[in-house]
Amino acid sequence: MKNRVDDMYESLRAQIEENFLLICEEIQKIYSNEYQKIWMEIASKLTELFLATVTLQQNKKKGEIKYIYIQYLHSSLNTGKWGYRIEVFDEKFYLSKEEICVYYYPEFLYQLWEKDLMLWNQKLRPMYPRIQEYEMEKIKTEYIEYYNLICRTLFKDLAILILNLSAWKQVKREKKVTILFGGYMEKGIIIHSNEIDM
Repeated sequence: MKNRVDDMYESLRAQIEENFLLICEEIQKIYSNEYQKIWMEIASKLTELFLATVTLQQNKKKGEIKYIYIQYLHSSLNTGKWGYRIEVFDEKFYLSKEEICVYYYPEFLYQLWEKDLMLWNQKLRPMYPRIQEYEMEKIKTEYIEYYNLICRTLFKDLAILILNLSAWKQVKREKKVTILFGGYMEKGIIIHSNEIDM
């Protein structure tokens, strides 16, 4: 049985999907204009991650890297600044005793995100008086999936560049490295996987 929050989201679904197409066009323009800045921010974070990995490997605390996992953080919605945890794993994956990660916050998307939320709020209020904060939180949780799709595409486009960073070439890694994208502590989707020249 549907509850009020489900009804609220369903009432917006068609507008959300239509709006998302326009948002994608706007994001493409931003990405084209600010590509170098966006890439440098991501490259800086990954360089930090890879160099820290090298240090752990030198100290025999990390094996050959098999996965790079980009994980969206469900909890970060509560802070109003959602982001991604980027982590490297050897064959032990989550069983590894040594965690190593960095966090990336796609600030170039925040303004559009806030604008969208204001729009949905305005659309809903005439139909659903006295909207509670927890109700909007559930709508945010549903809607963020559209932005996660954008970021998944972004990282997929950047995969070759990521694997060509000089810091990555210092990392001891398996011949086949897979880049995953998904929710934190969830099963990820493969966005890039190939045989890497050692």
